[in-house]
Amino acid sequence: MRTFFLPAISAVLLLAAPATAAVHCAETFETPAGSVCLEDLIILARSASVRAGCRAECIAVAETFSLNGIVGRDLIVCAMSQNIQVSGHGDAYLVGDKISLSGSVSGTTSMAGREIFVSSFSAGSAVRIAAGRVVIHATVPGPALLWGQDITVSGRFGDLVCSGRSVTLLPGTVVQGNFICRSSEPPQVPSSVKIGGTTRWDRVVPSGRWQWLKRLFSLLSLFLPFFVMVLVAPSLLSQTSQIAGRQFFRMLATGIPLIAACIVGILFCFVSIVGLSIGLIASSLLISCLYLCCPFPVIALARYLLRRMPESRSTWLIAVFLGVLGFELLTVLPFVSAYVNLVCMSAGFAALVTGRLRLFSRLRREGFL
Repeated sequence: MRTFFLPAISAVLLLAAPATAAVHCAETFETPAGSVCLEDLIILARSASVRAGCRAECIAVAETFSLNGIVGRDLIVCAMSQNIQVSGHGDAYLVGDKISLSGSVSGTTSMAGREIFVSSFSAGSAVRIAAGRVVIHATVPGPALLWGQDITVSGRFGDLVCSGRSVTLLPGTVVQGNFICRSSEPPQVPSSVKIGGTTRWDRVVPSGRWQWLKRLFSLLSLFLPFFVMVLVAPSLLSQTSQIAGRQFFRMLATGIPLIAACIVGILFCFVSIVGLSIGLIASSLLISCLYLCCPFPVIALARYLLRRMPESRSTWLIAVFLGVLGFELLTVLPFVSAYVNLVCMSAGFAALVTGRLRLFSRLRREGFL
């Protein structure tokens, strides 16, 4: 997904960049040691390293980003992997996968990612963090709002609000105001933790209703396009399902290289500025096709089970419902869901492309093209 979205973000930044900004677009970017940038610094790179001072804003979009220096105003980073040691005089906005932060920021710090590690850090006002795993050791005079699955906290805070599955306050933590915890498990608060205000634990009980609603939405989001296909393009549905069922192993072996080739082609579109819009459109179409192609092998199996029924729209409608329902039930299983998605997506996408190529070849032979 990062391959599709990072070029789009880069294009937006290039269009919105102020005229006085220093824009650097390269495969790898590294500032000279000890240098000072007086303008807004905008970096678009696969790998970026900043070991300098920036008197204005610093904006970076990359896959890996590291910073060790001073930022005069706001720091905005969108990178999958981040290692930041900063002395900032504005706000900080960090979005990525794995983020490591230390230093100080005079304003508000907002972060979102999968794993976030904050150590030896001080914020001027507030801290907001949303991640799967949060480990923070910081000094925050204002409120600290933490959302995640597993949260570990130490340091000094004004008010502390934690929402997650498990919350642990390490010994020596000081909360000058209120401590509010919303979690399914009781928070781990040692006796050495000092809380000046009130302590409140709101137990969060996981509800199975939302899981069923998510599954129902997923079922309908797959069933409705196939329902329209039964009414509008029944030949497309029957041909693709038959190819996915009768040549399943061949389509499975063809699907993975075919998907890889499509991704490489889209990457070539992103390399050139002229092909950027084409790459964005092609990536959206590819993601949609991969999502819709997943149930085709299971629909083929359902149609085989209904082989005694006559060939009609109602028969295919029943096969579509059983196939989509069967695919959703298979993806519920935690240990096989990833493999089911990969296998069905590869075979279904290869069957769709094979059927369209056969139709194109037939039209060429008949003289229509």
